[in-house]
Amino acid sequence: VRLLPRGASAGHGLQPLTPYSCYAFPDPADPHTVMLEALTTDVRLATAADVDRYERITEALLAVALSAEETVTALTRDLGD
Repeated sequence: VRLLPRGASAGHGLQPLTPYSCYAFPDPADPHTVMLEALTTDVRLATAADVDRYERITEALLAVALSAEETVTALTRDLGD
């Protein structure tokens, strides 16, 4: 888990509207997949264009997120308040 600082942006309106997970499997025959999580159902995306879009979003979010150590510090500090 890594936190995004307040006001952080991945740029270009790339903030996802719903939770999602990206999956890659060791077997090259298994496609990379993105699962979008919704209240009553999940949606599986497997086209190269869709998966690439979500992988780019993930990379952009990780680039502006706090490091793992900074996240622990922030959570510990906030829990202590």
